[in-house]
Amino acid sequence: MTRRGSSAVVCLALGIAMALGACASGQLPSGAAGPELKAAAEPSKQLPITDIPIPAGARLDAEQSLVIGSQDRWLGRIVIRVDMPPTEVFNHFARDMAKFGWTRTLTIHSRVSNMTFTRADRVALVQIEPASFGAGVTVWITVALVAQAARNGQV
Repeated sequence: MTRRGSSAVVCLALGIAMALGACASGQLPSGAAGPELKAAAEPSKQLPITDIPIPAGARLDAEQSLVIGSQDRWLGRIVIRVDMPPTEVFNHFARDMAKFGWTRTLTIHSRVSNMTFTRADRVALVQIEPASFGAGVTVWITVALVAQAARNGQV
């Protein structure tokens, strides 16, 4: 290998080592950026929905969210980040979904908690997972038509 070729290999090896070191520390190298969250005091004001109790201080992850429809006739997925302990977020949805007309049908309370609710011809799945780094949780709220309603053409 030539002197020039060995310099290129050393530079490449150093670059890989720095990138791996940054990954191991949980930090991105300077200049690198992950998906940005759209910060908002109340994501429900950014979304055209009226039937889900969004916790105060939640931040919408617009890149992971997809809403079709509006008001209380929407389908899709909303992803939010909440700076609260997982148990508080779990209790928020367990308590407040009923205030919006939802009936809880299934609850799994664990490290990654899941709750299923029904309301008229729709079903909502709320999944609560502690954040990988730092405090808080990520909440996935997925709303779909109940299979019977879809079969009967009530779309």
